[in-house]
Amino acid sequence: MKQLRLAKTVKAVAIGLIATALAVPAAPLANAQDTITSQVYVETTGLAGLKAKGFDGTGVKIAIIDGGLDTTVPELRGANIKVVKPCTDASTPKDVAHGTGVTSVLASPDYGWAPKAEYTFYTTASGIAKVTDPACKASHAYGDAYMINAALNDGADVISISMVSGLSPSLYSAAIRASLKGVPVVIATGNYGLGEITMAAAANGTVGVGAVEPDGQPWVKSNWGLPLTVMAPGTNIALRDQDSSGNLTKINKAGKGTSYSTPMVTGALALAKQAWPKANGNQLIASLIKTASNNGQYQTKTGWGTLNATKLVNTDPTSESSENPLLNKDPSAHPNAEDIANYKDGLTDPAEVKNDNDYIYRGNDKLMCKDAARCELGTSPRYNSGNTTTPAAITNLALPIGIGVGAIAAIALAITLIIRARRRKTAATALANQTPSGPPLPPNQPGSVPPQYPGVPYPPNNQPGYP
Repeated sequence: MKQLRLAKTVKAVAIGLIATALAVPAAPLANAQDTITSQVYVETTGLAGLKAKGFDGTGVKIAIIDGGLDTTVPELRGANIKVVKPCTDASTPKDVAHGTGVTSVLASPDYGWAPKAEYTFYTTASGIAKVTDPACKASHAYGDAYMINAALNDGADVISISMVSGLSPSLYSAAIRASLKGVPVVIATGNYGLGEITMAAAANGTVGVGAVEPDGQPWVKSNWGLPLTVMAPGTNIALRDQDSSGNLTKINKAGKGTSYSTPMVTGALALAKQAWPKANGNQLIASLIKTASNNGQYQTKTGWGTLNATKLVNTDPTSESSENPLLNKDPSAHPNAEDIANYKDGLTDPAEVKNDNDYIYRGNDKLMCKDAARCELGTSPRYNSGNTTTPAAITNLALPIGIGVGAIAAIALAITLIIRARRRKTAATALANQTPSGPPLPPNQPGSVPPQYPGVPYPPNNQPGYP
């Protein structure tokens, strides 16, 4: 099914950034250290029962990619969180409020899905225009692709992204790598309320998450379409907001957004990983799909249905395929089969592979080889000749032999040129009266540069936003 294209509508609707929390203004607290201790979703999702049985994320590594984090808030007391910040640019108070809210949904000892998990928080920029750190700009360390690869380099079991930017070949490569390693990448679908998802969740292989109301109905502003995978609660979320000084002293009890649905799905996958530690992450994704509320039926507005965390955790996923079932969730999207084959065969342009410790360029383009972090020139399995490197023993042959071979080669070349000239004259007459036939050559023959795929533009003003 081909999803409705509403690019012009998206541009018209999305005049500003996607809001951190689409809610009524929060009132200041009398005591800034008052703690949020409960959430509606704890009961409605079955999380309370799972927590009572001892499921808390122990032994699972979770990566969170977001704009900023305040680890001193009481909701994160006792959480095991490492913060990684590759860019020197300061996070804005809005970035910090958003990242803190997302992390609290996962790590709070009172209402978090996986309070005992090991967390790494990767701090990204909320907009390219804000990045002033030259080294950060040069390495693209502010982008989702760079951060996904950083999380994979560090051994993450699940990756959660609620702050997303546009699509790009680099993101496609990161999604391929995560799928090959069996690491779910869970991404918010956005809050435009449209039937088209044009942000990172549109990449094949990723788990796109939408939002539902407490009564289970889709939230009216949750994006839908083929990239959507599952739904989870995304309204009436208690969150910390910044005050006029930028400190998180306010509490908003009506936070909304797919940003907060996303860590719930991440957390549920973490609990399933805890329950079934031998399961591959792709098997967990397959189980997530099969245990969701639509009973294995896909619907464009709800995906495979609403998360059923209890059923997910109690279902053995190890009989599922170890291949990512979402690699073709949108047949018209990327990464596609050609992208995946190019990555596996080492023919992806190294410029599209950001911070990937696994990738080895194996093509025969010397300039690409020079730019690659790791290169084994001409060794792609796509080539029949294998390794094209000349053995040292051949290069050390005696000079007289080389001269003799050269003379013979020169005579052979002269004869060949005479024959070719005669054949061209004969062939030219025959071809003049023929109509070309047959299919064109594939766009990416061995040794050629992989095609550049157009990405979807960032939200307005090149600003990634908060779903």
